[in-house]
Amino acid sequence: MRGSAGRVWIALVAALVVSACGGSGSGVVSKPPTADAGLNRTATPGQIVTLDGSASVAPDGIHPPDSHAWAQLSGPAVTLSATHTAVVTFTAPAAATDQVLVFELTVRGGGASATDPVTVVVLSGAAGNHAPLTDAGPDRPVEGGDPVTLDGSGTMDPDGDAMTFSWVQTGGYPLPAGALSGAGTATAGFTAPRLPKGDTLTFALTAGDGTASAGDTVAIGVRPATRPPYALVADAGDDQTVIGGDAVVLGGPDTDNANPGATATYQWLYLGADVPGAPTPALTGATGAVAGFDAPMHAVDVVYSFSLTLSDGAASHTDQVSVTVWPPDATPPLVVAKSPQANANNVGFQPTIQVTFGDPMDAATLTAATVYLAGPGAAVVPTLLSYDAAQQRATLVPASLLAAATQYTVHVTTGARNRAGLALTADAAHPAAWSWTTLPDMAPVADVGADLLVDEGTVVTLDGSASWDREQPAGTLAYAWTTASGVTITNADGAVASFTAPSGVNSYRFTLTVTDSGGNSGSDDLVVVAVEDRAAAVFVDSAHGASGNSGAADSPKDSIGGALLVAGGGKDIYLSTSPLNLGATILVPDGTSIHGGFSVSVQAGAWRWEREASARTPVTVSAPVAMRANAINTATGITRLDLRGAAGAGSGGIAGETAIGIEVKGGQAGALTIADNRIRAGAGAPGASGAGGGNATAGGAGGNGGAGVVDGMAGNAGVAGLNPSCNGATGGAGGGGVQGLAGGEGGDGIGAVGGNGGLGGAAGDETQAIAAGPGQDGADGAPGAAGVGGAAGSDGAVNTASGQFVAAPGAGGGVGGHGGGGGGGGAGGGTIAASPTQRDTGSGGGGGGAGGCGGFAGYGGRGGGGSYAIYLIGTAPVITANALESAGGGAGGNGGPGGDGALGASGGLAGLAAGTASGGNGGAGGDGSGGGGGGGGAGGRSHGVLGVALGGVASNPTLSGNTVTVGAGGAGGSGGAGGQGAGAGVPGQNGAGGAAGISADVTLMP
Repeated sequence: MRGSAGRVWIALVAALVVSACGGSGSGVVSKPPTADAGLNRTATPGQIVTLDGSASVAPDGIHPPDSHAWAQLSGPAVTLSATHTAVVTFTAPAAATDQVLVFELTVRGGGASATDPVTVVVLSGAAGNHAPLTDAGPDRPVEGGDPVTLDGSGTMDPDGDAMTFSWVQTGGYPLPAGALSGAGTATAGFTAPRLPKGDTLTFALTAGDGTASAGDTVAIGVRPATRPPYALVADAGDDQTVIGGDAVVLGGPDTDNANPGATATYQWLYLGADVPGAPTPALTGATGAVAGFDAPMHAVDVVYSFSLTLSDGAASHTDQVSVTVWPPDATPPLVVAKSPQANANNVGFQPTIQVTFGDPMDAATLTAATVYLAGPGAAVVPTLLSYDAAQQRATLVPASLLAAATQYTVHVTTGARNRAGLALTADAAHPAAWSWTTLPDMAPVADVGADLLVDEGTVVTLDGSASWDREQPAGTLAYAWTTASGVTITNADGAVASFTAPSGVNSYRFTLTVTDSGGNSGSDDLVVVAVEDRAAAVFVDSAHGASGNSGAADSPKDSIGGALLVAGGGKDIYLSTSPLNLGATILVPDGTSIHGGFSVSVQAGAWRWEREASARTPVTVSAPVAMRANAINTATGITRLDLRGAAGAGSGGIAGETAIGIEVKGGQAGALTIADNRIRAGAGAPGASGAGGGNATAGGAGGNGGAGVVDGMAGNAGVAGLNPSCNGATGGAGGGGVQGLAGGEGGDGIGAVGGNGGLGGAAGDETQAIAAGPGQDGADGAPGAAGVGGAAGSDGAVNTASGQFVAAPGAGGGVGGHGGGGGGGGAGGGTIAASPTQRDTGSGGGGGGAGGCGGFAGYGGRGGGGSYAIYLIGTAPVITANALESAGGGAGGNGGPGGDGALGASGGLAGLAAGTASGGNGGAGGDGSGGGGGGGGAGGRSHGVLGVALGGVASNPTLSGNTVTVGAGGAGGSGGAGGQGAGAGVPGQNGAGGAAGISADVTLMP
């Protein structure tokens, strides 16, 4: 089997970009005019539209072209005011849908012509996105080495959306990598390459608005440079494969010396052969642009190498070429390989048919008459035929789809000959005709494109025009659009349908079924997600997202916190149903909606977001207040969340910590909508119990009285007992003896229940034989009164500064009564003697004992924390179709117990002395009574919705369709027990139990 470089096409298609009158050569004309039809634009029905081609110029780049000619290429027909002037007008037609009108301006000048199209989109006013009107600028000529600007600044978007740009080279001499600057902007640039024969470089500009895109092309004709440096190119031609004896011509079409002031010289050299001893070719024309030789005969294949050097005296360039010479072949050619194989089944409907020969073939003999495809009844099927000499392979491609389940036969006739002129032959192993069968009739392929993200309330286009059938031409399919979403589809039996997305965030699934003429059908579906504003949508999916993602639907964030950093500028957040766990309260900014309930799937890189009817996004917050939405003044929505907050944790302060699902404070009435959520508040924290009252301290004992003295000084009085902890229970002082006189009276005990002091003894008289009397004992102090019990904690009240509702704490108990001080003992009487110096003094009375202190009061218990699914503070949101749950209020704290009373102290003893009257003993102090117990705190409330006023503004929400499940209000705290009295003291009173918390579905306080 032999090979040959190069490819020969039997069927050719050519396109001439710029033409010159009377010319027939290839390349770029030296000086074409420039056509400029103006910028693409939009118009409204009935508007007078001006098409302005006055910027077109003649080949000199200065003067107007010789002529202008306008023609309409597509769109509803309109009447132009003229057709052969630079400026024309027309009236934009009325239309129910947007219409695209394309016009072309042709200008002539200098024997050449140029064209430029312009697009006018007539907007019907229907909602929806419009693709940009892309304008890559007019085609134009430049010279090698010139700087070139590709100007797409004339591109405009009918909707005023921001656009992206992308320039790519699509044809002509390839620019080096990086030579095209600004390829991602509206204006790109490059330096025209220096080419010896010039070329036309084409570029495509694509502009997109984030949803749709459109393109335009521009052609830049590059002339050879007329300024140094000049291009110098030697072209030795393509490598060849020939047969010994063939005449070989060397030289390529691109050899050129672009220096107009120099004479080029050519030099061909034979470089050698790859087979030692091979015959040397006799080269002719070695100093011309074209050389030649007769291929030498040899027994084996020989590769000969040659070089061409082009010089202009200042520079030179060398190119090489190889020629493979085969020995003459006397064997007729055969078909040695084929595809599809004989008797193959399930062949495609437009297969690439390949026939490989054992010898290099004469391409001129391979025609539609010698290599062809036949169908039923031997009818010839039109094909595109080509021959690859290197592979010795002919290729046929049917010009249209083949019929299903049909047998076709490939024929190669004897008219096909090899390079030696021998006709094709065939045998059993190498047939010249073979058959195969196409695929059976198959289902068509429905194609609805990618899922759509749209704005709610807009008209949405459903495009199934990319659907196709494997074996039938376009236009033969029947279309049927269906949906279970409850919306109305317009043109449901067309390739392109539409519907109006209802107001509200949701998704809609559509199925397109296409059916071919054989009754086979295929289906495809898409999901349309309607959001508040697609340009302000941030998506979150904890399962597939990442913190570094942009937040787009196909690049979601992985947390609400990350989304809020992006959404702070008024964007909205859309959550997948993957669970989210947060450590802190969610703070909702004004104007930032949060919508949950979207299922997410990712297949082959395509993201699908779909909002299922009953789906909610689980959001668990480990803080007692799960979410706060304060000062909401612009439209904000919270929908489809399963929001759960933690239980109240702290029990300090006035009351236990309250647990809240969503707290809303202030803001514009009706601006916030809370809809279709499950909102669960944790349990309120219990209130702290009150501290117990301290036990009292005992009183101090009274001092003893001084002994009387015979014929001496008076006996001293006993000192009263003291109790520094409760000064109200001090004992009375004892009475003092007085020489020769009656004894002094003891002092009364201090306090309302103090004992009375004892009376002093009567005076004696020795001269009358009357003896002095003893002093009386002081009376004991009485016990103190019982401490009063603390009052119960009540339901509670709203803090007027913060708006927080707080369950009231219990009141503290009263202090137990102190025991009374004992009375002081009276002094003994003195005796009168005959001599004043011999008068006797009675003994002093003992001091009264101090009373025992009463027990200290117990403290009241704190109120329990509340549990509210939604807590409103001076606000009026819309609350609809939610499941509201509160776990229950916290219990009130118990009151603290009262302290125990203390015992009273004993009185002092009377003074004693021989020969004198004795004083009375001091009375004992009274015992202290127990302190009162503290009152119990009130239990916390439990509500689905609790609304309170703030600053005179009451909460007045709009409620509808909510279900409420509330836990019980917190139990009131128990009252504290009264303290025990000491001795004869009485116990303190018990504190009162706190009120139970209120439980109600909805409570709105004035």
